[in-house]
Amino acid sequence: MKINVKKSKENVRGPDTRRHVKMPHYLATGLKEYGHKVTIMTSALDTKNCFPEISPTHGVLDVKYSASYLPRNWYFLKALLMALRVCFFPPKPKPEVIILDTNTVALFIFSKLSRYKTILLTHFSAIKELDFFTNYLKVTPDLFTATTLPYANEILVETECLGDIFKRSFPNIERELKYITPCVDTGLWKEDCTDIHRIIPDLPIAANLFAVFGPYKKRSNFRLALEAFENLILISEEPLKDKYHLVIGGNCNETDTDQLIYYDELIDIAKEKQFGSQVTFIRQLPTVYQKTLLKKSAALLIPAKHDPFSDIIVAALMMGKPIIATNSGFAKKALTHRINGILLDSDPQKFAAAMHKIVVNPMVQMFISEMSSDLYRKEYSFDCVARKINSLIQKQICRESLKTPSTL
Repeated sequence: MKINVKKSKENVRGPDTRRHVKMPHYLATGLKEYGHKVTIMTSALDTKNCFPEISPTHGVLDVKYSASYLPRNWYFLKALLMALRVCFFPPKPKPEVIILDTNTVALFIFSKLSRYKTILLTHFSAIKELDFFTNYLKVTPDLFTATTLPYANEILVETECLGDIFKRSFPNIERELKYITPCVDTGLWKEDCTDIHRIIPDLPIAANLFAVFGPYKKRSNFRLALEAFENLILISEEPLKDKYHLVIGGNCNETDTDQLIYYDELIDIAKEKQFGSQVTFIRQLPTVYQKTLLKKSAALLIPAKHDPFSDIIVAALMMGKPIIATNSGFAKKALTHRINGILLDSDPQKFAAAMHKIVVNPMVQMFISEMSSDLYRKEYSFDCVARKINSLIQKQICRESLKTPSTL
């Protein structure tokens, strides 16, 4: 079966950069695993720093280029030209299903000029730039997007939280959304960990490490993590106090003044505390650092509220780490309290109590770790992504075959 994956903005900078770049790659690779013929059509590709599967030298996926001569931010025209090319000059063999990660003008073109089945990826990547998330978040689409979106045969969303945002943003589109959460057991996540002391040189050998990841924005709620860490030291007995260590890591945008100010504010807060030497801030967080810190940590803290994205939580589940999170957002949808995570109110004292219990009760830590790994294998692994997208593709093909009358 031939599947076409269209991207108009594939300026890849490694397999773990922007999430809207990773998802088409996971879907294409998963379909390839199930024996489908997959072609990726894109307008640009960084051949020196791209996914191994689409590398020009040893890649296993066919990559074709279209509208690469246009400026990078001309998304509408790129999507239009790519759709016209697939309609009139399709790759061989001719695709049956097209997965789109482009402007919705392509949906309109395919609906009028072809019989292709289309699956639209929705990322809401603009939401990632917000300073705060709320429980009633929605986007205001332009008129063209609102009118062309219904032409998609299927709409694919990454999490149920993003699905709720989609329903609030497009209330007139009454259809069942499909959910496939991106996995992380590919790319740089498959590389070996580094020495933890290369990241935190003064970390004690038997330290109880707690990790917090996220952008250096106020929505990450890093202050809650600092307050919880302070409470943890206060309620712990003397031998444990010096063994605790908190690491706060993220990718601080050096051109964003607000992020730089927030980063400096956090450092100033930590300096004023007696436990300041037990807190490490990482300004830029490579994937290998994140994986190493998760592996060595006692638990991952998620102090952010109403975060609809899955990246950090899915990574912790893959590493089999207990997650202590606010009872909102993707954490609330994905985790079961006291089974594969700990869900709490946004209260530093409650966070501290949970952190203390993880440290002093190894059985609790082991149980949650095992259940976390089990949840990842069943719901969020690469095999699950491949199985779900293959099922969705087969469903579209079956619908088409039922509509096409047989001839004798």
